[in-house]
Amino acid sequence: MQKAIVNLIKTHLKKGKNLVYFASGTYVNPEYKKLNYENIFLLDYNFRKNSYDGEKIFCLKLDSIKAVELFKILKIKIHFFVALNEGLYEGGGKYPINSDFFLGLCFPLFTDKLLHIGCKEYYCETQFAHLRKHFLDLPFQEKLVLTSESEDYIPPSIFSSLGNRATLTRLNEKIISKQKIPSSFIDIYVEHNSIWNAKSELDAIFSRFDSEFQKSIIQKYNNNVYPIKYRGSHKPRYKTYGIEEIIDLCQKNQYRKIGLIPNGMNYTNQIKLFEKSNGFPNEIHFYHLNKGDFKELYKQIDSNQLKQGSIRLNENTYLEY
Repeated sequence: MQKAIVNLIKTHLKKGKNLVYFASGTYVNPEYKKLNYENIFLLDYNFRKNSYDGEKIFCLKLDSIKAVELFKILKIKIHFFVALNEGLYEGGGKYPINSDFFLGLCFPLFTDKLLHIGCKEYYCETQFAHLRKHFLDLPFQEKLVLTSESEDYIPPSIFSSLGNRATLTRLNEKIISKQKIPSSFIDIYVEHNSIWNAKSELDAIFSRFDSEFQKSIIQKYNNNVYPIKYRGSHKPRYKTYGIEEIIDLCQKNQYRKIGLIPNGMNYTNQIKLFEKSNGFPNEIHFYHLNKGDFKELYKQIDSNQLKQGSIRLNENTYLEY
């Protein structure tokens, strides 16, 4: 991380709520200063330099993933997430901001009451069909689209001309669930949670990426993250890892505890392969954001175990199946 950016933020960061506008563009709307947030971060690599306006606005010349890594280091939480036009159709944007991958990456930084502004219709191409179908399908107890009559309403139009098509959503109460899958040979769990919440606990992470550029940045900061092979029409040019290749990699590097995200393949067969892995890995965690994922695995869980509820994230946050 650039020390100058760290020092700039540390020097001027105020206690309170943070608004983060990813791929903001370089225009700083005077209306931003009127918003009831102590710190406003505008992130765009087209800014000429990093700056602070002396009141509340940080303009940071950063890629969005690099910014998230910086926020994690500085322990900055996100109260308001804005992403309206990342330039996917103008040639400047290299990956979608409102994708499962990026929102999952940010999930550890989200507060229990999160405001989000985004435009689902912006992602109109076929390759973004999953994003549109599962827009904001995240582990939160409640999602409510706000109107101009709502208490927390802020007009999305102040952030972009796309604002007239955008929605302002309030997400309340993060929820996670962790259930054990029956196995006589290794420990296997399925978790409704972001895999990035467990980054420090896992020996290796196997994830999908929205672009090769995105993958290269993630691997720059995380040398134990690998692309997983998945079922789909789009085949990336870079190497991906199927289950047998994952097992070989774990045995080579002695990875014992690993995490995987949905890859659209037969999970029962994947587990059978892991059960023959001879010690590496010996603990598998399947993580998912979207509520309908891993139905095949949930069917294998003992009904009594499901009735017992879930793991609490905090005093007011839980999920029951």
